Amino acid sequence: MMKNLHIKNVLPCKLQLILYLFAIHLIFAQSIPSNTRLTQINTLRGSALNLVESTDTHTYHIGTVGAEIGFDSFNNPSVGKDDLYVLKSNTSDGTNVWMKTFNAGSKGVISPKKVYVDSNNSVFIFAQFSGSIKVAGKTIVSNGTDDTFLIKLDQNGNALWINLFNNTDRSFIYNIKFANDSTDLYMIYSQNHLVRMSSTGYIIFNNSYSPGTDLRGIALKNNNIYIAGLSVNSSEVFGTETIIGRQGFIIKGDKNANFNASMQTTGGAIAGADISDIAFDSGGNLLLTGYNSSSIGLTTESGYWTYTFNPNSNFENNRLYQYTAKIDSNLASVSFFRTSTPISTDAIYGIQSRSFSAKLIPYGTSGSFRNIISLGFFDGRNNITNFTLSNGVNITVANAGAGKYQFLGSYDNSGVFDNGVQKQLGGVDSPILAASGNAYIETTRGNRLFTTKAYLIPSNNIAWTKQKTSSIGGSLSSQFSQHLNSSKNEMFFSAIVEGKANFFGKDVNNFTGIKSRYVTRLGSDLLPKWFARFHVDSGQSELNISKDFACVDKDDNFVFLANTSGLTSTFIDAAGNFIDFQQPADNSSKAIIKLDKNGILVWSKQLTSSFAATVYAAVTTDSKGDVYIMGTTTANLKIDGNIITTSGSNNIFLIKISKTGNVLYSKSYQNISAYTFLPTFDAQDNLYIFTEPYGNGNNYVFDGITVTTNAYQLDHIMLKFDSSGNVIWGKNFYGNATRESYSWPNDVVFDGVDFLLSGSYYTDQNDDFVGLDLANIPRVYPTLTYIPFFAKITTSGNVLWQKPVHSNFVSQGNYSNFDVDENKNMYIYTYAKDKISFNGLEYSFDENNGNKILMKIDTSGNLKYFKRADINFASGSLIDVIGEDKINVSGFTSSYNFLNYPINNKYASNLYVATFGNLDSYYLTPTKDYLQLNNIVMENNPDNANTFSFDLINNVDWNAISDQSWLNLSFLSLTDKNNFKNTISGNGDAKIIMSASTNNTGVNRSATVLVSGTGVDSKSIIVTQSFILATGETKTFLTTLYPNPTSDVLNIETKQDISKIEIYDLSGRLLKTSGRKDKQISVSNLNKGMYLIKLHTESGVINSKFIKN
Repeated sequence: MMKNLHIKNVLPCKLQLILYLFAIHLIFAQSIPSNTRLTQINTLRGSALNLVESTDTHTYHIGTVGAEIGFDSFNNPSVGKDDLYVLKSNTSDGTNVWMKTFNAGSKGVISPKKVYVDSNNSVFIFAQFSGSIKVAGKTIVSNGTDDTFLIKLDQNGNALWINLFNNTDRSFIYNIKFANDSTDLYMIYSQNHLVRMSSTGYIIFNNSYSPGTDLRGIALKNNNIYIAGLSVNSSEVFGTETIIGRQGFIIKGDKNANFNASMQTTGGAIAGADISDIAFDSGGNLLLTGYNSSSIGLTTESGYWTYTFNPNSNFENNRLYQYTAKIDSNLASVSFFRTSTPISTDAIYGIQSRSFSAKLIPYGTSGSFRNIISLGFFDGRNNITNFTLSNGVNITVANAGAGKYQFLGSYDNSGVFDNGVQKQLGGVDSPILAASGNAYIETTRGNRLFTTKAYLIPSNNIAWTKQKTSSIGGSLSSQFSQHLNSSKNEMFFSAIVEGKANFFGKDVNNFTGIKSRYVTRLGSDLLPKWFARFHVDSGQSELNISKDFACVDKDDNFVFLANTSGLTSTFIDAAGNFIDFQQPADNSSKAIIKLDKNGILVWSKQLTSSFAATVYAAVTTDSKGDVYIMGTTTANLKIDGNIITTSGSNNIFLIKISKTGNVLYSKSYQNISAYTFLPTFDAQDNLYIFTEPYGNGNNYVFDGITVTTNAYQLDHIMLKFDSSGNVIWGKNFYGNATRESYSWPNDVVFDGVDFLLSGSYYTDQNDDFVGLDLANIPRVYPTLTYIPFFAKITTSGNVLWQKPVHSNFVSQGNYSNFDVDENKNMYIYTYAKDKISFNGLEYSFDENNGNKILMKIDTSGNLKYFKRADINFASGSLIDVIGEDKINVSGFTSSYNFLNYPINNKYASNLYVATFGNLDSYYLTPTKDYLQLNNIVMENNPDNANTFSFDLINNVDWNAISDQSWLNLSFLSLTDKNNFKNTISGNGDAKIIMSASTNNTGVNRSATVLVSGTGVDSKSIIVTQSFILATGETKTFLTTLYPNPTSDVLNIETKQDISKIEIYDLSGRLLKTSGRKDKQISVSNLNKGMYLIKLHTESGVINSKFIKN
């Protein structure tokens, strides 16, 4: 349930009344701008495969229905758009046994996360959901998007029971494990929960342990349960057992979770160690596997155990390793303990189960087992491509930084490779490996398509294949929007379009998985003026989360980065001019493209690498219009014949291009890379960079300027450059850090005098945060390891103030951009859930789903207001400030309304642009399907069942009238209270609803709807209704003429076939006739003035008007 804004004083009691009154004045004295415009583009989802599981006898595909299933002839699902399907097939030959679907109800969504199949072939599915589900006579209803359920199916697919679990921590939604026997089912979920259920689904207990506990594995033997996991930071106590901090552990207890024995890892440097999974082998011994940083040992009930296999000459503290071991059921004696060589450079982030996990699969009677090792790389910068796993097998991957990897290893009862199957699957977003004793299943997925191949063991021959090769769906990503300087109510807008979509009226029909970047300019009424396209774009994310892949210069030129894909990518501008960007198939390449405000290409550049490198970049412009490209690269780069030399895999580069397209300089800094590299300029056009760098452990050297690193290599650096691109000054805000706590920058803006910065503080769960210049930032809420902050910093690097944004819920750390107005106020469009504390005051938000909020902070760091705009978290939000309290925001939503505006939610990408505040120029446009509306042909249905609606986009006082009594008008306000009105006048955006009576006159009839407003031209819409009574499906046809007025060509937008076009002057004299069917006619030879046009269509003649200028 949404809570009202609540303010709670968390400072000493003496100040309660004063601060309360001050807070009320602070927030409510400021007028909060209302939502005045919104446009959106939406895609269909299509079905998706989420999970694959296999046993010796059967294989299971679990996924979501999206108006299709799309493989094995399952094409007509009887359920909704984002519901659940479960397919059971024979492992031996792939023949299907049964298919079941489950409906989440109207507007419901199901997202399956884990499947478990027991020895009786019962199937347990754990899923996140919203909506309602009825199973076996029981209905469960979600309270929010963090709710989950567990459903049990018997071997025939019949649902036996379902249980609801509220407020599951989405950060740990993938770490779900099960174990059961004939009477009990145990499940670990939501990081620290252990639930025991009877075989009929009755919940016996649901224990919640310390927030510092991360449960990761579970096993049952006789009447004992074994729980494995990680103590995240501090010591944890389970019954009689104490586990030290940052260590993996196994605890043993009875079936009521009374624990009285344990084993744990010891050592592990930065990230410690975990135990990712446990399972009993055929001999009754407990197998365990996990990850560690640096060397570890095992402390058991009988003593301390060291490695029995160690291929490392020494251990590095900032690397992750993988290990396996076997111990007896008393947690005393270790049979083997084997480690790998380094597998990842991501130890600094800890061993997070969403990226590093494992699954043990015992089989046979000799103690053999398989281990599926999952490695997810956080940022694509992992450069370890060769390593030895704990079973002694050497692994080579093509590029460890690309996507995720899974490895299937076979082990004998000593933990050594048993000459069985050894597979790797990766370099893609979501590989899936499943295995049993008889077979292994490999699945590659991407953008709603998948291929599953089953291999029999020991022959390794393919037994069968299942594929989904096409989809009705599409997606949107990586958007950018910014207003024009010369016309502030208009904006450039760009996004990556994958698959099928409608981009502001432009139909996109890419093949599934193929991406294009589209660019348009939206007018004040948010209708597109032109389109440009870069095709194919790889869709690679760029360097900074603040969307620095595009910018607008002082003259309203649009500059952006695109990523080539394949041998050739092509850019086509608004006039149809095109340019090809070619590259060797395996190499990386970026296009740098500059357009003018009319969408015409000004110049372009290509940045190429010497081999298949990883290149991340950002682009910006200074006050003269010169362009700067900067980023990170793992190889040499080339632009206009200039070679940027690099060394090794860690390099930073900087390029300056004049406004006319000449490369002024290019350079690199070797053996240094960065997670963020944020550019900004001061009043004299000096370039500054705020960055979170990483290197080889030594101090950073930039053009002879040394910036000291700290002992933990956790740095936040500010650099100043001269006009030649040389660093002349630098500062590390954490150069003298004494513990592993720091911050990183997310965005920076110059306010005319100082720099404003947003970023994230990071620390251990139980420590205070450490701010810029090592300022102590006391934590307000427990356990969170990172929180957002804002700061103001002078051009000389002095921190004037810094303000943390504390939260009691996992924060996204301001992972967005921010912007400032002419009075140096900051605005950010971000996410808040439950409680936030800012400047000592606590605020309440939606505790179930959270809120997307518009936040304004004044130049001294004081909160001016929060405005709730949406619910649920969605990444990729952006803000663009036109002026004080005049703001554009863009982002993605899963809602069905954005404030009063309805969202055309099709369960896929819902990308919107919304404006808050009153704009300075006036507009009024009737629109439908992204086009200005001129004509409507309305069907003639019996019982007066003839309606049609359109959007009236405006910011004026308006009224609408029909000149015929048979056509009635009403409207629904979008910007004010969302209520239905029959009085046809208002202010701001509205949905106009037309209702027509049945035409029994025996002749066609027409009416004119006149829409007028204060300070704008009136618009007329001609509505035509046939005398022929409609049969079959009801249709309403609309026709749009554009551009109108026009000087050259008149385009006709309609879904009807046109047989003839006639143009008349106002006296009725026929001037021109065209039989063309391409819905376009030239009017360049007509004199200036108003003309009548008749369109002869399949449903009759449509009359309209246009102006020639």
